[in-house]
Amino acid sequence: DQEERPFCLESAARALGGSTIVYLQPGMRGLTEDRYHELISLSTIPLPESAEEITESSASRIEQLELKEFYNRKGHQTVRCLCQSLSGRYDSDDKFVPGTIRVFFRGTDTFGNVLADGKIVRVPHPPKRGTPLVDQPTVHRGFLKAWIEDELKEQVVDFVFKHAEKLQSDAEQAAADDTENPESILVDISGHSLGGAVSVLAAYDIAVALKDIGTDLSESPKIRLYTFGCPRVGNAFFVKDFNCVVPHCWNVINSNDVVPAVPHATPLIKKTWKRHGRSVIIEEDGTMTVDPSIEMKRARERRVLKLGSSATSHETGSYRKSLRAVLEKEGLLDPDDPANAKIIEIDSRLEKLGSVITESRADPSRSIHVLPGAT
Repeated sequence: DQEERPFCLESAARALGGSTIVYLQPGMRGLTEDRYHELISLSTIPLPESAEEITESSASRIEQLELKEFYNRKGHQTVRCLCQSLSGRYDSDDKFVPGTIRVFFRGTDTFGNVLADGKIVRVPHPPKRGTPLVDQPTVHRGFLKAWIEDELKEQVVDFVFKHAEKLQSDAEQAAADDTENPESILVDISGHSLGGAVSVLAAYDIAVALKDIGTDLSESPKIRLYTFGCPRVGNAFFVKDFNCVVPHCWNVINSNDVVPAVPHATPLIKKTWKRHGRSVIIEEDGTMTVDPSIEMKRARERRVLKLGSSATSHETGSYRKSLRAVLEKEGLLDPDDPANAKIIEIDSRLEKLGSVITESRADPSRSIHVLPGAT
């Protein structure tokens, strides 16, 4: 079964890297093919989850099994999904660490349309269930279309299912030679802005598709979802179903970002919009609040809805800046502490990603068909 897990800054940093890189592709913003794949290796391949670092002399290495992109080009917005499958490996203690599947979503609407979409009506979440106007789970019509149209849903779920079966088989083969069952494989899903909204719907469908893969030798794949600047996706009845199916979900919210405040929720009315999962609010001064109180969340939303917000606070660059401030304030970037080696390396990758993006944005031939300020 899926289970709720604590917020992890390392996981959030990796997810933010993937949620940023999906905005870029060869030929866009002045990126060459070689530079693009350099970014992939820098920012989306995770460091080992185990306590020991992998080295050539001590353990097997992670291999990228497949990297593939899928699109939904119907309607007024293009949604891009980048899927990556990474092999399992043996750590320095000769323990098998199962593989990982990573799924990143990007939407390419303008910042203004992100806010305007907050006014769009909800439709029943498939498969249709419950009684209309009573207890029926409903979701944002535009976000649902972005996920299910142009065969995006089918292609992404098929990719994940195919690789999950392969990685699960590898884990079970390793388990047959070991007295301890290995950990379950991990499906990491993330997205920023509209990509975050689509990732919520995708995580639900992927979790349902993978629930029966587990056997006596290994558990079903674990779904982990991190979103950044994600608007609300559905009503309270959808959120109730979603939280049961995908309990390991964190919404990272920049304190001054207005997008997570839309569509506006009306307190005490169950049929209104409601946020899925759990939330973390981060600020430019490094302050981080995990599971903020209802009062704090409402106060933040009143503030940003009243004062408005520029696109800057919604950019992935702004999220990287605030997350780095959190890491510094938490003492996780202190090089004198050996325990910080992994998170320092991840931070270094994000810094490298930011510098390459800055360089690419200066190219006069860069694309203008990307969410303004997204990178």
